[in-house]
Amino acid sequence: MNDQVDILTYDIDDVRNELRRFAQYEGITAEEALMDFVKEKTYLGFSFPDPDENRSFYDSLIE
Repeated sequence: MNDQVDILTYDIDDVRNELRRFAQYEGITAEEALMDFVKEKTYLGFSFPDPDENRSFYDSLIE
């Protein structure tokens, strides 16, 4: 059973804030944090779909 939430179904502002918080904590950029999450395909119970198919969504996270 998969209990992960598809990141595309979550509130984008909440995702963006969490991404920035994580990046600041790690001392990296939001873009680096996002690429880490996408590479691992999961973070805090969220699943991250293929970035090539969802480029505009991912780009909006790091604006």
